[in-house]
Amino acid sequence: MSAGPRADAQRRRILAAAQKCFAERGFPAASMASIAETAEMSPGLIYRYFAGKAEIIQGIVRQQLALMSADLQARRGEPFDLVALLLDSHQHRCNSAGEQPGLDPGLLLEIAAEASRDPAIRKTMREFDNAVQSRIEDWLARPVAQG
Repeated sequence: MSAGPRADAQRRRILAAAQKCFAERGFPAASMASIAETAEMSPGLIYRYFAGKAEIIQGIVRQQLALMSADLQARRGEPFDLVALLLDSHQHRCNSAGEQPGLDPGLLLEIAAEASRDPAIRKTMREFDNAVQSRIEDWLARPVAQG
């Protein structure tokens, strides 16, 4: 697998296209060809970066975890307001038109369904759930003086 800024940009482009295709068509109906068309690249180029759809889903989940981690880190000194956090997350997802859209709830259901069939995706989702739970627990365990 290639490394460097160009490779990272290509991977983000593929993940964004796949996320769009999976949300619109569902995981089973979204083909590598449709992902390639949405990403405006050849299917062969996608295979340089991902072995298949399962690996793309794992990439989407990991990308979402990284975005969530960055958001929680940025809010580390702020008082905890779960309602505001959820509203901000929803607002970002609705307004997002760039390379890293928020995770669509329908897409999350598609990924969860696929996790019931694919052990690698199940493992990635379990890691994601554990990481989310850990970060929220850390945030909630802060002293009252820190918010």
